[in-house]
Amino acid sequence: MEARNRRGRKIEVEANDEGRMFNTPQLPKGIYKNLPLILQESAELFQEPIEKDVFLIGALAVLSGCLPNIRGIYFDEPYSPHLYAFITAPAGSGKGKMKWAKYFGQTIHDHMVEGSKEACEDYLLTQFAANLKKIIAVQ
Repeated sequence: MEARNRRGRKIEVEANDEGRMFNTPQLPKGIYKNLPLILQESAELFQEPIEKDVFLIGALAVLSGCLPNIRGIYFDEPYSPHLYAFITAPAGSGKGKMKWAKYFGQTIHDHMVEGSKEACEDYLLTQFAANLKKIIAVQ
């Protein structure tokens, strides 16, 4: 079977590749029993196993971003717990359930946005005061 990549180049695709996209492997069910209660309860809100998996992968990526000061050493190299998740699948396959994971980081996000706005206002007031002093000194 022939297809084209996003740059328009011809690529060979095996006939069974499309079937694999719809029949992706699922995480073992036992994983959910070992999660913190909040993740267990959140995952249980989804009906389909693949939706639970997509949500969990997204939640782990979001939560890893909430640990900016956590570092560890492994084989003399520093590591942080940051995970990146990218889910690809056909339309209607449950990818949209990942959006619910963002709520684990929403409070931290809101706090950081508010702090950034306050810092910006403080900076602008400081700049205004400095400029006003220059204008007064010139007169």
